[in-house]
Amino acid sequence: MIPETFLAPQRLWVLLVLVPLVVLAVWAQRRRRRDLVRFTGLDMLDEIAPSNPGWRRWLVVGLLMSSLALGTASLAQPAVQERVSTTVAGRIIVVIDTSLSMEATDVDPSRLEAAQDAAIEFVGQVDPDVQVGLISFNGLVTLDVGLTVNHGRVIAAIEELELGPATAVGSALQTAVDALTASDTGPGFPGAIVMLSDGATTEGELPADAADAAAEEEIPVFTIAFGTPNGQIVDPYTNQLIDVPVADFELEAISEVTGGTFYAAGTTEALGDAYSQIQGQLEELIGEPELVDVEITWKWIAVAMALLAAGFVFGQLWLRGVA
Repeated sequence: MIPETFLAPQRLWVLLVLVPLVVLAVWAQRRRRRDLVRFTGLDMLDEIAPSNPGWRRWLVVGLLMSSLALGTASLAQPAVQERVSTTVAGRIIVVIDTSLSMEATDVDPSRLEAAQDAAIEFVGQVDPDVQVGLISFNGLVTLDVGLTVNHGRVIAAIEELELGPATAVGSALQTAVDALTASDTGPGFPGAIVMLSDGATTEGELPADAADAAAEEEIPVFTIAFGTPNGQIVDPYTNQLIDVPVADFELEAISEVTGGTFYAAGTTEALGDAYSQIQGQLEELIGEPELVDVEITWKWIAVAMALLAAGFVFGQLWLRGVA
């Protein structure tokens, strides 16, 4: 509410018009008192004007003058300064695979837990001004958290991820693209996507089509294929061990098409290193935020109207019928 600057400071000179009005208000109040005393005499003043509002009259005058002052000052367009990125929209969507193959323990303690730990650390290091969203996918795609600067909410959602059957890489990527392009972000890229997965698509949209959509919107997709060729899980239906080797060809192609970077992370350490490199690249992509002026004229006018209303109400309650 307190402005840091005015977009048209030269208009503040209009406030000088209020000076004679204040002088006139003070003169009128004093003259009223003086005339009343002259007419009645001091000994009869209390009987003739017992309802003299005193300080209440000055409060009403103060409210009306304050309203006029704020309304007049609004002509100078008060504004506050906010930090925004002018190169790329400060928005990142993290996409995490929660298919059953993520239960494999070839990455300690498991692929999913390693991904969760690395993702939590990554989100915790993102600049507070950057919006972050979370999408998880197996056969179903879920927008767990929409774009927000509440990084704690994103971290909490990452901790609650659960596994499910099938893998829909393409559909998850398309959902992330749609989330970034849902609203106008101004000049530059809509944002960036960081995708973690260990397997190839088994259902849903083709990853190549989603990658083309991301490339058309100039959204770079950074992908991490984590796991090893020796991954295994217990089939929940047969209780038999089945092989779930990491399949990275789709993720590598997605990054190549969209201008992102592909990483292969076969260990927890490699996964952490990949995230560190992505963090550095995203900082360069997003660029240094700059201060921009955001006009708050409407707030000042709203306060001026509230003061005017208060002055009118109090005037009706206290001064109506008072000489």
